Amino acid sequence: MAKNTNSKRAERMGKNNRNLNLAMKLLTVGFLAEFYLLLVNNYFVKGAVGQVLIMATVLKVLFYLGCALVGGGVVLLALHGKKKLFAQLSSWFLAGGVFLTLSSQLMLKVYPQGTTFLYIIVPVIMILGIVFLMYQREFSVQTLALSASIGAMLLLNRSVGKTNWTAIAKGCSALAALGVLVLLVLVFLASRNDGCIRTLRVFPLGTDYKLTYAVLAVCLIAILTALFVSGTAFYGTWVLSILLFILAVYYTVKML
Repeated sequence: MAKNTNSKRAERMGKNNRNLNLAMKLLTVGFLAEFYLLLVNNYFVKGAVGQVLIMATVLKVLFYLGCALVGGGVVLLALHGKKKLFAQLSSWFLAGGVFLTLSSQLMLKVYPQGTTFLYIIVPVIMILGIVFLMYQREFSVQTLALSASIGAMLLLNRSVGKTNWTAIAKGCSALAALGVLVLLVLVFLASRNDGCIRTLRVFPLGTDYKLTYAVLAVCLIAILTALFVSGTAFYGTWVLSILLFILAVYYTVKML
């Protein structure tokens, strides 16, 4: 019995250490990506005409560099995928290449909104990834729903009085509501199958789903209210942000 207990404790500590290392890597990569995007924003969006033209050329070069990295990653993965070093290099090449390729094209084709979107969404993805690695699974689901809902609130609030933004904001908010609804269905399916969706374990055994249901319901109601009742998006942003902070404190204390 003691050996089993020690084995489970060692396994849990090993998993926590691996997750911590992954979270630190994600934090570092996210910081570097955000620094790069803010640098582009400073010279490509806010810069003088000469700086904008130079940065446009740089972004075109980075697009081809990204394509080369993707190609190199695929080659490394195909030739030496079973070796740990080459597998890690191929993953870095692929991730960096895909980021440079897609981000450079988005910033060039959608100017200047593409750059703004990227430097907002990158830290959000980084934080969601860290939450997924370090916190309880139910808090990850709640954070994802709240982040999407807060984003919808911000878009709807910004679109007030701006006709060209209204359709985009409402469309994105409808997608956010659909995403929250999908999460609600997935949580329901998992709760009916001891935390699993088919054979994939999503939540640990004994998970209490009441709070998750409540948070998802609040998110869905907030988005729908903001869509149909003008002026509520501003207050919805604050309510959902405060709720996210309270949940973060609650789950942090729960981990101690």
